[in-house]
Amino acid sequence: MKKLFLIPVWVAAVTPGLFGQGVGIGTLTPHTSAMLDVQSTEKGFLLPRMTGAQRQAIASPADGLLVYDTDAQKLFQFQQGTWRFLIDNSFWARSPTRQRVYNASDSIGIGTAAPSERLHVANGNVRVSGGDIKLDLGNIQMNKPDGTLQLQAAGENKGFVQLSGHDLRLGTNASNTDGTVIIRTQGADRVTISEAGLEMTGNGKLMRSNTASNNLLPACYGQVREDGSVIFSTPNASVRRNSEGTYYVTYPGMTIESVALITPRDSNVRVYTGFNPNPGGGVYIEFSNISTKVRQDASFNFLVFNP
Repeated sequence: MKKLFLIPVWVAAVTPGLFGQGVGIGTLTPHTSAMLDVQSTEKGFLLPRMTGAQRQAIASPADGLLVYDTDAQKLFQFQQGTWRFLIDNSFWARSPTRQRVYNASDSIGIGTAAPSERLHVANGNVRVSGGDIKLDLGNIQMNKPDGTLQLQAAGENKGFVQLSGHDLRLGTNASNTDGTVIIRTQGADRVTISEAGLEMTGNGKLMRSNTASNNLLPACYGQVREDGSVIFSTPNASVRRNSEGTYYVTYPGMTIESVALITPRDSNVRVYTGFNPNPGGGVYIEFSNISTKVRQDASFNFLVFNP
């Protein structure tokens, strides 16, 4: 009589799964956090390989599905309803010595699929927070007929540089009621432009190359009546009547080199001017009658330059 022996066969790849454990290939102790643990020192893990058409033909791919596209020669992942290839270090590489990621050859487009520069941002803003923008051996170009470089403090517009048609504007914003425009050289303020006007500091001179260091701006000016009273003048000027037909015009810092232009307001007088270096002196002005040659009082305009 024949006896039948039943020998139970356990499939190693299935049995662990029945108990909620991981499957190990090349190891008898798969890691407790892995459902599939493949270990080898001689071979790698090979994903399914297929053409681009075959990849696109996969029905209802799950998010996270991985395949290798042999046409594109790229590793693709299905994510949020579309296939996306994984970027490797042929696009971005990390420096082995410094904390930096770099791309040595490609152009980068943000908001555009066809960047025309190494970095091309389209239809958006570029913000740098807590850092500087540094430019070596290059230019900054703004292609806009009313392009504005706007300067802010605490988010409020304070100053700007703007192209307006063919004109270049430089100034403070309308809301900046306390601001002035200051031009500096060698670390010092030289020209101040404010609501009150234009003020030159430093040596206070307006010069041209062909006038050397001589000042082209008047030191003071004004208009005087016959009795020596001032009709109007710059506040630094002082006028006094000395005697019949003679006057003095002075201002702080006047020197013997000061040059005065005196214009009589009366047509029947002639004028003589000189300089009196004595204390209380200044530009000496003398009027005399053209016919009688006798001194007489006259109203006049004065304009004084200090070289």
